[in-house]
Amino acid sequence: MKKIELFKELDIVKLLLFMIAFIMVIFLLIIIIIIPNIKEYKKVAKLEQKRALVIKHNEEYLKEKSHEYKNLAEENRNIISSFLNDFSQKRFLKDSNEYFLTLNVINSSKVPLTEEFIQLDLNSSAQISTPLRYYEFLSFLNRSDYIAKIELPINFETKNDVLETTFGIKIYELNESIKNSGIITKSQ
Repeated sequence: MKKIELFKELDIVKLLLFMIAFIMVIFLLIIIIIIPNIKEYKKVAKLEQKRALVIKHNEEYLKEKSHEYKNLAEENRNIISSFLNDFSQKRFLKDSNEYFLTLNVINSSKVPLTEEFIQLDLNSSAQISTPLRYYEFLSFLNRSDYIAKIELPINFETKNDVLETTFGIKIYELNESIKNSGIITKSQ
């Protein structure tokens, strides 16, 4: 019986109005609080996707460049280590004498080429038995422990069954400050 009396006292219209008002307040709170957060979440998610894409692109680029660097360092290991070797005129004359009957370095000078590199200019005169020996000497320079370049023109003259030649050689070295800095090492 009590239940029936309780229902009699309740006004269904008031109850429905309160329920609609409660639902509207909840709906309003959802619109005011949650929807702006969803919009901001979407913006942040898009920015995060872009950032992740840029990071992935940069990582791939760095991997590619690192691989390129390692390949170049491996291919040019002799050249890199050659830059670290000091040029010795005595050693050069000793190693080169096998290709010439006589070899003289007329004059030499050190010229700073850039901040990192030094260029040694050597003017040489030599006597050789055949032009083939000169080409063997050029091959030796390519395999040597230093970076060398033969300057043109190369003068050849025949005197008493011997070819006399004069030529310039440029030797390239790293500046001492770069060598000592450890930027380039023989292990590269």
